[in-house]
Amino acid sequence: MSIAVRIIRLALMMLAAALGFLGILTGLMALLLHLTSLRSFGVSYMSPFGPYVQSDMKDKIFRLPWSWMTTRPNANQVQNTILRGYSSTA
Repeated sequence: MSIAVRIIRLALMMLAAALGFLGILTGLMALLLHLTSLRSFGVSYMSPFGPYVQSDMKDKIFRLPWSWMTTRPNANQVQNTILRGYSSTA
């Protein structure tokens, strides 16, 4: 991950050298747009911040008690499927 951070930092420094503060803002906006377009296992990388969902914010900034978290986040609403050939009793 350190190499990726170095590449991003180098790109931002080149934008800053060429365009100044506007270059930094442009680079950060491009980085933010890229992060919001990523999906991992069908879930947005910036979820729930990207598509803002109020009910999903229960455990993102501050940790709330377990008793308050009775449902899954909307981004994680997947059907539970039964795996064929798999037995839960070993």
